[in-house]
Amino acid sequence: MNYLFPLSGSSAEGELDSFTLGSSSQCQFILPDYTISPKHATIYRKGGTCFLKDLGSEFGSFVNSVSFGPKDVALADGDSISIGRYQFIFLEPRTLFEYIFTYSGESNTSVILEEDITEERISENNKLRKDLKSELHQSSTYAATCISSGDFTGFDERVLKILSFVPFFNSFSTAEIKQIISFHNRFLSSKKNDFIIKENDKSDAFYIVLKGRVNVVRSSHATPLNSLGPSSTFGEIAFLLGSPRYASVVAQEDTILFGIDRDMFQNIGIEIRVKIKLQIIRQMSAIIHRQNIYLQEQRRQESGSIPRIFGNADDSHVELDTSESIRKLAKRLEKIPLFSGFSKFEMNSLVIAIDKIGKYTDGAIILREGRLNNVFYFILEGSVYVTGAESSTILSTLKQGKFFGEMSVFSKSLVSANIISRGDATIILIPTDNFHAMPVETREKLLDLVLKQTIDRQSDQNMHMLKYSE
Repeated sequence: MNYLFPLSGSSAEGELDSFTLGSSSQCQFILPDYTISPKHATIYRKGGTCFLKDLGSEFGSFVNSVSFGPKDVALADGDSISIGRYQFIFLEPRTLFEYIFTYSGESNTSVILEEDITEERISENNKLRKDLKSELHQSSTYAATCISSGDFTGFDERVLKILSFVPFFNSFSTAEIKQIISFHNRFLSSKKNDFIIKENDKSDAFYIVLKGRVNVVRSSHATPLNSLGPSSTFGEIAFLLGSPRYASVVAQEDTILFGIDRDMFQNIGIEIRVKIKLQIIRQMSAIIHRQNIYLQEQRRQESGSIPRIFGNADDSHVELDTSESIRKLAKRLEKIPLFSGFSKFEMNSLVIAIDKIGKYTDGAIILREGRLNNVFYFILEGSVYVTGAESSTILSTLKQGKFFGEMSVFSKSLVSANIISRGDATIILIPTDNFHAMPVETREKLLDLVLKQTIDRQSDQNMHMLKYSE
């Protein structure tokens, strides 16, 4: 059964509409479950944007499977919100209207009544939550002792319990998680104020927070840059690029982490490695998505000199059947330096996965914001504009050899921006199903290209964010 929870209400200009989610009867939105803290998180509206803020909950709040710690997270249409064992989809009014009239007859959508939630049920779930907290604390203490002593008797079972609450591993099978746990010497236990990595050090590993919380700090900043909890990763960009550490990471409390160095990354198994890379792309894409919302708002406030583009209402395009020209297309892709590392087998399997080649005319809308997307795209010829959601403001321009659409595909969220052809463009379309049907070796190489581009995109956006923070 699906439930609708309208975020409605009016406020005087300058005030914020907000409500608190938690297991306590004092919350406006009561979630009576043992994985929910008494005051777990709050959702509030400022201007035209809704924000989610975690209130120091036991098990965290996640947007598109990513924890942003105590930071206020701008919500976009179609975002997936995970709070304890609950999962929600954030929908703007227009999308909600379409959802109700398109799916309500099939999905048995209804509204939950607060009368259904009794004080007895809240009390029962608070007891279960305390029991679970105690059980996880015992498992964490036992695991930390095993790591310190080097005696891993009973360790795997305890860590498996901890990982069941870490969304980073949601897509991993039990067998894959057990294989990861078997690398006992890659687990790290840190006490409060311990340095896990230091600024400017060599990048020999990256880390996944399993239990506890860490602060990201720089010598040039008086306050932490970020606070990261379970399921968060850090150090992956420096690790993948081989660059020095950008910042230090310090344990904010007793913390258990899993470290992945180059030797393990190469020997852990290609299927697990692909899933780790996919999750890193999802987390980085979620950060880029939040930055896009912020940058769009900032650019709206700037002068009218900012470039603007309106796409054509007709977004039709010519589709070419690639089944008769696989060899020709493979030869064409082989000439692109980006694919120089692909073997002949990998190139052929990539071409076979291509569903079609789109020929787009100037101004054609290739992707519309707020829509579902199960395809990611590669620009074979020409270039495209990325425009702000529901606006004509140009956020960036993507040229030949760039991918787009991967953020909505891999994060399983709605498209967050319009993609409009800049002049005539030839675009390769690869459906998600075809991507997953590729040989795993081809998938990994394609992911490496997407990952490199995602890192570059985030670096560029970080520069723009610094401009607005000055």
